[in-house]
Amino acid sequence: MVANYLYTVLIVAVDESVTSATRISSLYSFVSTVWSPIFAIIVAYVRRLKYFIVFGVSLWFLSTGLLYHFRGGDGAGPGIIGGLCVWGIGGTMFSYPITVSMQSATSHENLAIVAAFSYTMYRIGSAVGNSVSGAVWTQLLPDRLARNLGNVTLAAEVYANPYKFAANYDWATPERQATVEAYTHIQRLETVIALCFCTLLIVCSLFLRDPRLTNKVAHDGEIEEGQLIVKEDHDPVVEFVRTKIFRKEPRPKRVPCSSEIEEEDPIVEFIRTKIFKKAPRPRHTQEPALSADSIHDQGIDSNTEKKI
Repeated sequence: MVANYLYTVLIVAVDESVTSATRISSLYSFVSTVWSPIFAIIVAYVRRLKYFIVFGVSLWFLSTGLLYHFRGGDGAGPGIIGGLCVWGIGGTMFSYPITVSMQSATSHENLAIVAAFSYTMYRIGSAVGNSVSGAVWTQLLPDRLARNLGNVTLAAEVYANPYKFAANYDWATPERQATVEAYTHIQRLETVIALCFCTLLIVCSLFLRDPRLTNKVAHDGEIEEGQLIVKEDHDPVVEFVRTKIFRKEPRPKRVPCSSEIEEEDPIVEFIRTKIFKKAPRPRHTQEPALSADSIHDQGIDSNTEKKI
């Protein structure tokens, strides 16, 4: 919701050109696209998502704080650029990983339901944010312009066509400075509301489960029917709440099985050996089962076979 009217703010309240405002407005998508493949390689090596999600939401909070500080006026352009770059990195580490995290903790039969629920909640949240942002802009900006300019007619013209007003009034004129103050005031309210939403995101992200990403498909056969979360994962935040607040006994840590420890993955092995210069891990092989012929060849009679 902070960037809903960013292009207009850049033209009117920061005195950027049309070309510059267009490029700055696209920085979020550009940075997110550049960072995505790098982040994907890191996730393929780490195989965990929770702390990336928490860090990504925290970066959202930081970028919103930067946009709050650099919301308009002289010298706000570089600060807005920095805030959008941080926002792009944080968005990459939060928006899509949260869906993957939900899908990794459910069974195959519930995968479509969980994905649909995730995207539905995302759209509902976007609609709420856009509604709040639009209400603040449309309900408060006209009155603020009229009070600052002292001319209701001019205020209506500025609100209806801010780009024409920015072209006709230079940056140093009193009318332009009064308009800049009105726009920065409204942008301040927008960012404060966004900071409140980001605070809720950070709190909720702390209670996410952190299942390990494996090569298995949707944890087939590992969780019960209808179960949507992995209950065997050890999470320090959840354990802190259970033991310190609810006064429950700490749960024993889950010991990973051999398939999880020695799981082979070509991408992970490439990163370990080529980038981090580590020795390749030994391949995990299972001993073949003895056939009937091999048992007979080893001199095991049929009675021994039955006992086995």
